[in-house]
Amino acid sequence: AGAGAGAGGESAEMQLLREKLKALEGQMVAGGALAQDEVLKANLSKRKKRAEDKLQRLRKAAANDEDDVLEDIYGSMQDEMRAKEKRLSKARESLRAARAEIQDLQAEFEREREDMLETIRRQERLLKLNQQLLDRVVPCLRRECNYYNIDKIKRQAEWDEEADMWLLPTLR
Repeated sequence: AGAGAGAGGESAEMQLLREKLKALEGQMVAGGALAQDEVLKANLSKRKKRAEDKLQRLRKAAANDEDDVLEDIYGSMQDEMRAKEKRLSKARESLRAARAEIQDLQAEFEREREDMLETIRRQERLLKLNQQLLDRVVPCLRRECNYYNIDKIKRQAEWDEEADMWLLPTLR
């Protein structure tokens, strides 16, 4: 008995949802905009009226064989075509400019990347030079000197942010 009531409840709920969906669909027009949108309604009716007027003029011109009406309609189509070509040209130019900007940014990024890699290579070479100098100099120090054990000195060293340098223990 409980399962039948649950199924009946779902059915009523589904019916309610369907009614809400139909109500919402009734409020919608082409393009998914709300039917209450007066501006959209006005624009759609204007476009429809213009299309109907053109169609009537074409029919009338075809029936009367009036070339001037056809030329007038053709002229307005040409004007529309020119306007669209102009917009297309502007869009193409904008696209060219955007592509050029992308290429410039990529080239700049590549230059910066190469500069960073060169800096890293120089730092690595300098680090190796310093390590080789230490390897040569440390054996020359006396064993009782606190700098004889470089690893211990590295552990005792502290970085001073303000001075931007390492603070090393005093030489004894």
